[in-house]
Amino acid sequence: MMAVAVAVAVAAAGAVVAGPARSAAAGSCQPSVSVGNAPKVSEDQGPLRFAISVAPPPAGCDFQGSVGFQTEPAAGNPTPNVDYKEMTGTVSWPLNTPIMKIVEVPIYEDQQAEPDETVELCLHSPVGVTIVSWCGAGQIKSTPICVRPEGDQSAACWIPVQPSQPGGTAVTVDYSTVAGTATPGQDYVGVTGGRLTIPAGASEGLAPVEVLAGRPGDPDERFELDYRLTRDGVPETGRFTVVIVR
Repeated sequence: MMAVAVAVAVAAAGAVVAGPARSAAAGSCQPSVSVGNAPKVSEDQGPLRFAISVAPPPAGCDFQGSVGFQTEPAAGNPTPNVDYKEMTGTVSWPLNTPIMKIVEVPIYEDQQAEPDETVELCLHSPVGVTIVSWCGAGQIKSTPICVRPEGDQSAACWIPVQPSQPGGTAVTVDYSTVAGTATPGQDYVGVTGGRLTIPAGASEGLAPVEVLAGRPGDPDERFELDYRLTRDGVPETGRFTVVIVR
């Protein structure tokens, strides 16, 4: 099945879209539609990408239809238009073109110390289709925050490293820091050969980076952390932003 990114009609933020009760019966020529979960992304790596799939229509049927969608806050209580863009809209399928549609939900980096948050994309108002999976979930991994210590002291900042999938066996992760607006040796101690172990079944490990004291009035600054691992013979690499705040 071919996947394409589509332009969608977006209603004004805050609009409430009422849909029918989620028990519509399938017509003889109404294919099923579902929305899948979006891959997890960091705040600085968005957007969330939700795939809306339609099954091939029954033989001999001419298919044409549409379905509405809207975003909804879920776990972690993300705030619409602060953590992500609140969206409503419609995706449509022209005559006999049952292709996958992609809805992209922008996310915003708010630099707040907060838990990971989940946004749902929910379907409603089917026309010519039957919804079999009403909502998909997308998780936003919050930007790690390191607090700059007071005075002339330094302090360890324990940064969570989360592979894409937890594993049944322990995995070794190599990591290093990459300068951004924060300068190694001035704002933090750079790491070039860091290593940590994520226990079997755990979703994350902690990478220590030493943060140095700054001067009064120093702005928030950033560096990046690269990580590399191999699980079940499959390599994985990643990079995410860390913010140093006062």
